[in-house]
Amino acid sequence: MAAPDEPIAPGQGLAAHARELPDLVAQRSMRAALVASGAVALLLALAIVWFWAIFSAPIAWQLNLIAQTEIVRLAMPDNTRWDIGAGRVCGQARARPGSDAAPASAVERRTDGVTFQGCGSARWEALNSPVHELGYWLELPANPLGPISATFESRTDGGVELSLRAAAGVERLGHLQSFGDEKRIELPSAINIIWDPAPQASGSRTIVLPFSARLTVGRDVGWSSRHMLTSGRLDIFAPSDESLAGRTLAEDATLVAGDQVTLLSQPDAENVVRWPKGFVRFSPVFVGLPSTMEVLAFAPAEGMTIERFGGGTYRFEAGWWAKIRHQSALVILAILITGALSILGSLASVLGAYPILRDWWAACTGRGRA
Repeated sequence: MAAPDEPIAPGQGLAAHARELPDLVAQRSMRAALVASGAVALLLALAIVWFWAIFSAPIAWQLNLIAQTEIVRLAMPDNTRWDIGAGRVCGQARARPGSDAAPASAVERRTDGVTFQGCGSARWEALNSPVHELGYWLELPANPLGPISATFESRTDGGVELSLRAAAGVERLGHLQSFGDEKRIELPSAINIIWDPAPQASGSRTIVLPFSARLTVGRDVGWSSRHMLTSGRLDIFAPSDESLAGRTLAEDATLVAGDQVTLLSQPDAENVVRWPKGFVRFSPVFVGLPSTMEVLAFAPAEGMTIERFGGGTYRFEAGWWAKIRHQSALVILAILITGALSILGSLASVLGAYPILRDWWAACTGRGRA
């Protein structure tokens, strides 16, 4: 090395600095890479925690069911009030000592050339005297011993029959009352309600019965039952921040004849039990064929089961990819992670190149002064 008082030859300092530059650049590049790697690792850790929190949060999948069917079964745990119109309510016939004669309500009657059976058999008798102009309503209170079982079935003459059964140990279903009359008829634990078909469509009254209950639409044809679901459709919706309605269609399915659809209750995010809700709608008309009832229901999709003869059992189980596609927060998170990684990669490149540019400029400036 030259003595301190010895003049430095032109280019000598630049050459010495050039020999030290690779080591200096390597050290600073390593330091910049470590800082960038630490930032990336911290970002990924935060992203994974955020991703898992969003992914594990429950999604309120909503199911809509519309079906045409000849049989519907309900298990109703809550208070229920129904306008049954001119439905004939039948209870078990009281014993008549010394007489084998059937109750008058069990004898066939004829109206406009159409023959109807009163309550179906001698075991049942009518509890009311319905006319088309006079309607009745049912009050069915909830009972802690269990839900009320209701089964709707279409009849071959175009009418509809409903069987109501109380839970085991319950003696009374509720009461029956006509509109405009304060008289109440107490109902036993088992009743049948029959809606006779009108001779013409113009004379038929549409019956709409809302419910909040466990629901089964149709019946497995393996039972060899004459009642079944004839057609229907299922729509499953997911919540969406991009839709004005707050939800988007995630999947739909067509129901075929013979399917049996069961909708059960499910707890929500606050652990409150959500029961399927909807209504049964029909218009009894004499057409010489079994009538069909229209069922519309809304329920949590997780409680849905479809039993298809020859096709097995289908349940709603949302996979991980379906959850990601219908979680707007996850999509936004993925975009933010991609953008942050790109920015960090660019910063790392700039930090690695900055020492080289700075030393090169310093060397050039020193050489110019020399």
